[in-house]
Amino acid sequence: MTTHVMTDDRPSGRHLTTAVAARNGMAGGLPTGANDIIHARVLNRAVQRLNVKYGSDLEAGLIRRTVQRAYRELEASARLKTFLPVTAANLAENRLRELARAARDGRAAAALPPSTTTGASPAGTTQSRERTAA
Repeated sequence: MTTHVMTDDRPSGRHLTTAVAARNGMAGGLPTGANDIIHARVLNRAVQRLNVKYGSDLEAGLIRRTVQRAYRELEASARLKTFLPVTAANLAENRLRELARAARDGRAAAALPPSTTTGASPAGTTQSRERTAA
């Protein structure tokens, strides 16, 4: 039994792949450019994941801007852009982790009453010395 595959006049093997590669502009190599649709989806998922993780400490707009800024910074010098969104998401997560830690520490320090702070400020010791000298 003969199928259409055996009777068609199509190039087979390597000739087919180079012909397709020449038509799609890859010149026989693998694509190394950015796939904007995939990059946008990966970045959107990263923003959603980081919103869940740091949304209680940071604003959603700050999280989105941090991811976008990390992507733009890395894109400016990237030669191979395949893993760019994942790398940008990791960089943004590192930055957001530090911002969230600072925000939590700031809220914790603001919640403490002033009487529980220890140590005197340098200005306070100078004023007390001036009073005793006068």
